[in-house]
Amino acid sequence: MTAEMAVQSGGMDWSHLDPFDRMVAATAIELACPLISRNRAFDGLESFSGWKGRFWSRETRGKSSSATSNE
Repeated sequence: MTAEMAVQSGGMDWSHLDPFDRMVAATAIELACPLISRNRAFDGLESFSGWKGRFWSRETRGKSSSATSNE
């Protein structure tokens, strides 16, 4: 994590206040990469410049699924 990411995580206008999630979000935004997480709280970041989205691929009954969903 860079100093810029730390500052961004603390100053984000985002209702989700979990400090770890804010650091993860700031890192994904700064690196302009999608986030792989099951946590739907990250869906609230759609308005942030640099946010590339959240993806979650799940395994169904032992079979790997190649589809992504926002579950």
